[in-house]
Amino acid sequence: MAAPISHYGMYSGIYKTQTPKTIYTHTVNGKVINSQNLTIIQNDFLQSFPAYYENEKNINEAVFKTMLPYLSRLGLAREKDSTKFLNHYSEENFKNWYTEKLAGIVHEKIDSFSIQRQDYIWQENHLMPIAEATKINLY
Repeated sequence: MAAPISHYGMYSGIYKTQTPKTIYTHTVNGKVINSQNLTIIQNDFLQSFPAYYENEKNINEAVFKTMLPYLSRLGLAREKDSTKFLNHYSEENFKNWYTEKLAGIVHEKIDSFSIQRQDYIWQENHLMPIAEATKINLY
């Protein structure tokens, strides 16, 4: 049964207003995507996958180190070769895949796009930037 207020990633703990929040801004064919015109799922996609892309190398290593004691007990990590347990991707593969997904969201052919990361903190009833925006390089 689905509840009318269901949302992927619903409640997972207390959100402290002093915790920085990273927001990704997408520019497609020279125009900034207005997130207010998107569905919740589309917004989740545009906020989640750039973060996953940036953290992939750290995540790979952390997953292997977490799994290693369990794999060792099962006899599956004799060589302790992490390459068998990592997600392998290339920047070009990610860019091609992301361009296709992005085209489905904006409903137009994508000639160029860029993504910028900006950290914010909640102050005086609105989000305030706490650092300079930085471009995520996909090339």
